[in-house]
Amino acid sequence: ELRNPTPARVNNLIRSTYASSVLFYIALGILGSLYASCTPLQSNVLKSFSDDDSIILVGRICLTFTIALAYPMLVVPARNVLLSTSTLSSSKSYSQEKDELEEELLPSLEEEESNTSDGKWKRILAAVFITWLATAMACCVSSIAVVWDFLGSSLSILLAFVLPCGSYLKLSSPKEESQKKFTHFGMDHCLLIRSHHGHWYF
Repeated sequence: ELRNPTPARVNNLIRSTYASSVLFYIALGILGSLYASCTPLQSNVLKSFSDDDSIILVGRICLTFTIALAYPMLVVPARNVLLSTSTLSSSKSYSQEKDELEEELLPSLEEEESNTSDGKWKRILAAVFITWLATAMACCVSSIAVVWDFLGSSLSILLAFVLPCGSYLKLSSPKEESQKKFTHFGMDHCLLIRSHHGHWYF
C-alpha cells in the first residue's frame, strides 16, 4: 500500500491498523479485568507481579523496547511544533514581509545551503532539548499514576474542547472581534477546568 499509495489503499491501511489495535486493547482489557477483578493493583501493573516471573520479565523487556522505539516518533511532532512556534514569534510585520517579496525572488545557491544547514542544526538542537526536558521530568515523577491523572483530566479537556473551539474562533472571526471572543472563551474554559478539578477533589 505504501509503495504505490492511493487514497483507498491508505484508508484501508489506516482502518485495518486501528481496528487491530482496538481489538487487541479490548482483549487485553477484558482478560485483565477477568484476572484481577478482586485483586488490588499498583499504578504500574507490571509491579503487581513477582520479579521472578519469566513471563512478566518478557513483558517488561517488550515495554522497554516499545518506549525506546516509540519515543523518537513523539519527539518529532513536538520538535516541529516548537520550531513553528519560534518561527511565528520571531516573524516580522506584514510591511516588512512585503518589502522582502519585492526583492530578489530566487535566492542564490549559497543562501539556500546556509538556510538548509541552519534548519538542520535547529532541528537537532530542538530534538535534544525536548529529549532532555522529557527525561528530566520523567526523573522527577514518582509514579506513572501522576501522568495518568494529568492526561485524564486537564489535557483531555484542553485537546477535546478548548483548542478546537479556540482555533475556530481565531480563524473565523475578524481580528478585533476574535481577540475579545478568544479572551472570554479562555476565561470561561479556565473556570470550567477549575470546576472540573473541584468536582474531583470534593
